[in-house]
Amino acid sequence: MRARTVAGLVLVAALMGVLPGAAEAARLDGFELRGRAGSLGQLSRTVLDDGAAYVSAPRLATLLKGSWTTKGRTATLIVGTRRAQFVRDQARVVVAGRSVALESPARVGATGWLIPEEFLSKGLGLLAPGVTAVAFAGETKKSVAKTVKASITLEELRYRSYPSFTRVVVETGGALAYVVVSSREEIRVRLPRLVLAGARNEEVLDGLVKAIRLDPVGGDAVLRVVLESTVGDVKTSSLQDPFRLVLDIYRQRDAAGREPSQSAMEPLRLIVLDAGHGGHDPGATGPSGAMEKDVVLSHAFAKEEVERFTYRAPGQANSYFYGYTKLLSLRKETESALGAKFNQKDFHDFILAQGLLPPDLMRQAVLGELVATAKAQPAR
Repeated sequence: MRARTVAGLVLVAALMGVLPGAAEAARLDGFELRGRAGSLGQLSRTVLDDGAAYVSAPRLATLLKGSWTTKGRTATLIVGTRRAQFVRDQARVVVAGRSVALESPARVGATGWLIPEEFLSKGLGLLAPGVTAVAFAGETKKSVAKTVKASITLEELRYRSYPSFTRVVVETGGALAYVVVSSREEIRVRLPRLVLAGARNEEVLDGLVKAIRLDPVGGDAVLRVVLESTVGDVKTSSLQDPFRLVLDIYRQRDAAGREPSQSAMEPLRLIVLDAGHGGHDPGATGPSGAMEKDVVLSHAFAKEEVERFTYRAPGQANSYFYGYTKLLSLRKETESALGAKFNQKDFHDFILAQGLLPPDLMRQAVLGELVATAKAQPAR
């Protein structure tokens, strides 16, 4: 698809007479925006290290006399009453209410947001009717388009110690490549294109990891995990939504297969998924026919659930069950207090109307308002 798009743009340039001879004599350099009244200005073309071509989003907004706003991972280009909404690292844009698929994702480079050049052929007409982009070329023997590296921002560096291993997570603003080199003293992970505002140091001292250091090196970054005991194994995984590199450092086991400093608390062995996703009910069915049960019981979903219950929110399942038992107890107490005047619908409506309340405050509200009011009314 991208090849056909670029070929089409080059053909336009050839028809305009700017490709007089061999390919090496003239290379695609940028685009000229043209409206009904004439030229609006030129957009430079930037080629990133993966070969994808982009244009500057703020520059495009300026030429269209529109506005460009960003908020976190999203950005919006507004021209008149129409808008195009981009999400960083996603190859899709919503233009004037229509979803448009692109070959390359929106990126954030050293000079700001970059959007794929094919947006000019697929989305520009929807955003600014009457405006077209015409490719032009520069007369050089080398490639005119400047190749730059798209920088990746650090969102968060965190760690957690478990009985059998220590987990280090580097959360970033985009997909991250990495190279791991291990030694007896430390584990080094080179992170190309990761931009840091400064060095980061975290003291761990959990018997396995002594400290975690993240340092800028040129345009890259290096993660150093300093060890204080022998490592048994190191496992890495790259995840997304959000983008993150997960580094699991395991303790060395003895001859019996146990960790040398194993505590009374055993590591997680049994994983139980939400029972609501099991049984014979397939759940909801998606537009393509995919059933909810097939998705939520997949290996990928199970892996995500393991990370959620063991790292991101280790007490979440317990808190659900604790609240469940408290609500059951409160209902029994309310039924006992009201007897024949107890109404299940009124009880549920009252609970929901309270919003998020701790169990003790919820009990005070139910006994002080619902029960008192129901007792004062005649039986239904």
